[in-house]
Amino acid sequence: MILSPKEIYLRRWWWSKQPFWKYLDANLRGWANLVDKHPGLFNLAWAMAGVNTPPARYEPYAAQVTWVFTEAAHIPLKGKTMADWAFTLELEEFTAMLAKSKREVCRWKFHDKHVSYGSIMQALGTSCSLRA
Repeated sequence: MILSPKEIYLRRWWWSKQPFWKYLDANLRGWANLVDKHPGLFNLAWAMAGVNTPPARYEPYAAQVTWVFTEAAHIPLKGKTMADWAFTLELEEFTAMLAKSKREVCRWKFHDKHVSYGSIMQALGTSCSLRA
């Protein structure tokens, strides 16, 4: 099913229980700023961090989320990018699609040594359980 632009941009697209704009600290730093580059990047950063609520500090999560800033908008996946799918699909749908796309994702050579297909799937599984 293809969504109209209105349905895409006016829907509640963020995966976190808290709205994306709450993910900023007092100095306006945080994952909410990723929305300006691509909304799907926020979802991926939130999922990789494995948090249920906005953290007081974002630095402790840098190792898990750095690849989102640098690579997720470029990883090809089923005719779009990983960030595109993270924006247009619900968390569970995205997780299922990624599970079926292991071969395609594993072709990507991650520049960040902390990231692999397995670490992404593990983080998504944790995130799915956080929302349950």
